[in-house]
Amino acid sequence: KTIQTVMFIYMFLRHGIGSRVLIVSPKSTLQNWAEEADSWCTRCHLGRMRVRTLDDNCKRPEDRRDMLAEWLRCGGLLLMGYEMFTTLSGVSKRGRTKGKGKEEDLSLYKSALQDPGPDLVICDEGHRLKSQKLLVVVALKALTTTRRVVLTGTPLQNHLMEYWCMVDFVREAWWSRKEFKDLFDRPIKAGQHDESSTEEVRIMKRRAYTLTQELRSFVLRRDQSVLQKDLPPKHEFVLVIRLGPAQQQLCRNFVNAYAFQKKD
Repeated sequence: KTIQTVMFIYMFLRHGIGSRVLIVSPKSTLQNWAEEADSWCTRCHLGRMRVRTLDDNCKRPEDRRDMLAEWLRCGGLLLMGYEMFTTLSGVSKRGRTKGKGKEEDLSLYKSALQDPGPDLVICDEGHRLKSQKLLVVVALKALTTTRRVVLTGTPLQNHLMEYWCMVDFVREAWWSRKEFKDLFDRPIKAGQHDESSTEEVRIMKRRAYTLTQELRSFVLRRDQSVLQKDLPPKHEFVLVIRLGPAQQQLCRNFVNAYAFQKKD
């Protein structure tokens, strides 16, 4: 998924579809994204991609302001953690922008992270967008950007309302929360129990199939079968090895010290 995303961003910028791309991800993966973008562009002889990382190293407000201003002016790829994005967007849970900081800084942050914002926004580890009540979800939904991509490798079949929250971010108003709950969440859950009736199971299967078909136009699902042809077969070996003298002595000491202690 990383190489597909990097190549997509490169083509997006190369062909002038847009000039600014924002990747929002857990801050622990920011450095990996920067290295992967540089690595794959170099391997494919595509030239260097302009990548900026707005992380905890940019501690001074003026450093953050200067990086955002340069990105707005020159374009390229901007990497940012979820926490940093939420902080700089200044959005409260009611969807209103907090008025903290200098007026010119707030205007810059709004231009960079809300309106007009990036031309393309990509959310890595998208399963973090699991509830509309989360402040980061409120901040992301304040973006006027219509080109939105969510990446996740975490199965979400058992959490349909979390799945809906991600879908709603990518395709707003595709279903309302109530519509999704009535059409899919309740019927599918009702047919997943051991005591579910034959009719409930039948309805569950039909609704699950309908949901999959409805999402085919913008949800790309891939499992391990995509890689099986390119990876060598997996072999597992179980080796039984006798304990060495030191290990045997440690086991005896443990047994003698704790195994036969009498309870008070």
